[in-house]
Amino acid sequence: MKKFLRIRITLLLACLMTSATAVEDYVWTTPSFNSSESMPLGGGDIGMNVWVDALTNEVNCLVSQSGCFDENNTLLKFGRLRIQLPDRFERLVEQRLCVGKGSMLIRFDQTEMELWVDVWKPVIHIEANQPIIVAYDSWREHDTPLDRFICQESSWKWAVPKGCYTLHDSIQRNDDGTVTAWHQNQNDTLFRHTLRQQGMLQFADSIYNPIKGRIFGGMTRRLTEQHWVVVLCNQQSSLDEWQSQLNRTYKAIRTQKDRKATRNWWWDFWQRSFVVSNGRASEALRNYALFRYMMGCNAHPARQGERWPTKFNGGLFTFDPADCDSVMAQYKHDKPDVVTPDYRRWGGGVHTAQNQRLLYWPMLQTGDWDALQCQLDFYTRTLPAAELRSRHYWNHGGACFTEQMENFGLPNPAEYGKHKDGGDPGVEDNRWLEYEWDTALEFAEMYCLYPFASSPYGRKEAARQARTLIMSCLRFFDEHYATSDSIGHKIIFPGSGCETYKIARNPSSTIAALMRVSADALAHRDDLSLSDADVAWLERFRATLPPLPTRQQRGHLCIAPAESWERRQNVESPQLYPVWPWRVVADSLAINTYLHDSIALANRNYVGWKQDNIWAAMVGKTEEAWTMTLQKLVVNAPAERSNLYRFPAFWGPGYDWMPDHNWGGSAMIGLHAMLMQEDDEGNIKLLPAWPRDEDVHFRLWASGHRQVEVIYRNGRIEKYTINGKAQRIAQ
Repeated sequence: MKKFLRIRITLLLACLMTSATAVEDYVWTTPSFNSSESMPLGGGDIGMNVWVDALTNEVNCLVSQSGCFDENNTLLKFGRLRIQLPDRFERLVEQRLCVGKGSMLIRFDQTEMELWVDVWKPVIHIEANQPIIVAYDSWREHDTPLDRFICQESSWKWAVPKGCYTLHDSIQRNDDGTVTAWHQNQNDTLFRHTLRQQGMLQFADSIYNPIKGRIFGGMTRRLTEQHWVVVLCNQQSSLDEWQSQLNRTYKAIRTQKDRKATRNWWWDFWQRSFVVSNGRASEALRNYALFRYMMGCNAHPARQGERWPTKFNGGLFTFDPADCDSVMAQYKHDKPDVVTPDYRRWGGGVHTAQNQRLLYWPMLQTGDWDALQCQLDFYTRTLPAAELRSRHYWNHGGACFTEQMENFGLPNPAEYGKHKDGGDPGVEDNRWLEYEWDTALEFAEMYCLYPFASSPYGRKEAARQARTLIMSCLRFFDEHYATSDSIGHKIIFPGSGCETYKIARNPSSTIAALMRVSADALAHRDDLSLSDADVAWLERFRATLPPLPTRQQRGHLCIAPAESWERRQNVESPQLYPVWPWRVVADSLAINTYLHDSIALANRNYVGWKQDNIWAAMVGKTEEAWTMTLQKLVVNAPAERSNLYRFPAFWGPGYDWMPDHNWGGSAMIGLHAMLMQEDDEGNIKLLPAWPRDEDVHFRLWASGHRQVEVIYRNGRIEKYTINGKAQRIAQ
């Protein structure tokens, strides 16, 4: 009898596990009217917006690939595919996103098709049960002016020079319907203009240039009457080499083998982590999984080639702006050739670190190291330029990374501003961005916590890259702020508390960052292969850091944004950064700041990049964390700074663009903090801000490459394992 019971319990647990790790499909049964009503599909570094047009009955696909930067540093799409049916009057039965295997099934009365993107090769497959036609559309057949309405899509932003154009693509159309289209950058004017503007033109040959010679595009090919492929290629090379790479990729297609490899990758992706519940959070957690799927579409696990991070302002899934913005719709009506699906606010090649970080912090808990590596590679590539800035402007060491930074490591030229004689050319002449240099420390901290054994470059090289970035970021603050007070503490002035507290003295967000990164570098000295000299330097540096500033708010001691500041603007709350992301305050000081700081209370919200749900979870305010996280994940009606989209993980515009990815990222971080937190010693605290009446089953990652799995049901933890080993459960 006992043996039977053990077998039965084992089987029940196995069934529970199977249901938890199986990701549900997402289904529509009616067509859509435009790109803002699309579903996402992708893999590797390719993304598509897919919808069945209610008027033409064609399947439409807007196709994007990471890294396709043109002369103006706009992130251009490949174009639009139109899949035409044998009978255009067939009725749509369903459009199904098969999240678990990374494909999409579209079924009409007679025609059925499957679309999927090869994770390991830049190839899109379109397969049907009967003959189909795949037509290619480009909106870049002619040069178009980059005028004041659309200049935000480029790195010129509002400072676009007169006579600036988005240059046309080259397109070859064949009689059999196949097409080859490519964009070959004709100049690197923006790159050279930026260096000249910032007094660094003499370093043009020393700074990584992602614009010069870049060629990107692809070809559509018919394999059979029922099977088409789209092959993409993005590289800096000669046109002959680009074409050769395109052909090599095409010849390497092995459909059945490639399909199996892609499905295996997605299976592994969903086995790494998950969060599921059948309770009140079920809709929110479905959207959480859908957003994580979108981030997985730009994981780019290949071991060779560039790895570009997902853009916070829409990633690979931006819409035609006329479909989601009334002002742009009117302008497109007046100038249809100028407003195109390439548009997004805040640029395509510009890196806004405060926003980008929110997409990548969650990956430390989901175990998506391959996607995280794309972002860390960005800093590895741009580190030499950041170090050149420090040496050139101030004659000291370390890397000076700015907030609005180009993909070649220098400040965005529009944000850099017009410097007057006598000003500091190393500082952006911009009221929002001046002296905001600490956001790079968040990516340095991610590298502290990165499991180097999972790096595609190998443990030794990953540790070297991490060590180099971490030490260079810290050295900048050590050498740039060389002045000390009477007791030997550094004076960080002028500094900046995000974009909000300006010309600040000892901003708490910067001090907390320096405390945490230096402490974790020491804690991971073996993983980072720190030398004895590195360890001694870090220990000395930590001793020079000033304490966090505090102040009284409504009769309570709270963290102050800084010791002093000249002005306050924007709606950020950097006084709570010591709580998260830096986790250097976790006592009554943290709770008091969250509950009583007047500016933090006035700024509290859930839209866009707002982080209040995270801070609520970190200080144990379960009801507030639950409410704001669910508000982020489930938008049931249009609200201020948000639209309502058909696909439930398309949010925004928030403060940025649509779909707003840092909206989803901040939601993920808050959810993870509700489920699991750690102290400085790595001790795990389970369900610190999770509602006691809400069942949940999750698998997330803790520091030290520990996979944590928990089943919480009926008010009790029924299962708790670390790397598959059962742990003692303290109820």
